[in-house]
Amino acid sequence: LLQTILEEAHRMNRLIGNLLDMIRVESGALEVQKELQPLEEVVGVALIRLDDRLRGHPVTVTLPPDLPLVALDAVLMEQVFVNLLTNAIHAGGTQKDVSVRAESVGKTVRLRVEDHGCGMSDETRAHAFDPFYTTRAREGGTGLGLSVAHGIITDHGGEIYLDSSEGRGTTVTVELPCAVDLSKSGPA
Repeated sequence: LLQTILEEAHRMNRLIGNLLDMIRVESGALEVQKELQPLEEVVGVALIRLDDRLRGHPVTVTLPPDLPLVALDAVLMEQVFVNLLTNAIHAGGTQKDVSVRAESVGKTVRLRVEDHGCGMSDETRAHAFDPFYTTRAREGGTGLGLSVAHGIITDHGGEIYLDSSEGRGTTVTVELPCAVDLSKSGPA
């Protein structure tokens, strides 16, 4: 009983956090405090935050050691990855693996979170980033995770998109600009 209470308290905390982030994004009040960060640290913290929820869901992480630094707000970006990984866990169902891969492409760092679940229909994919959009398959979801992630990524000067079709899973891709010398360009 205590474990259930703890899990529900964590779920409620994530819900309230996502609601507050959504309000900040939509009102333009989201303050992005960028600092040069290695992406692997931000992804690692998100994985630690989801440790209990990831049990039974193998996660393969492929982050090359030579990824460039990215100017980002670590706390906000951790929330993005928590949201993306949470969606991948739910979409993948029981015992389905999730993969997280990153690469440097030109002047961007591209990170992909991929599940091997049932995928999305064209209609669901078209509304995936809309606030409060959920499907019957995502019982208990609020429809805020991808919307909040979209707002945060956009505020970082990046892009987020997904590739999905029914029966083959979903890949969410985040592209962030590589870091520039912040001392020469002023605040990011």
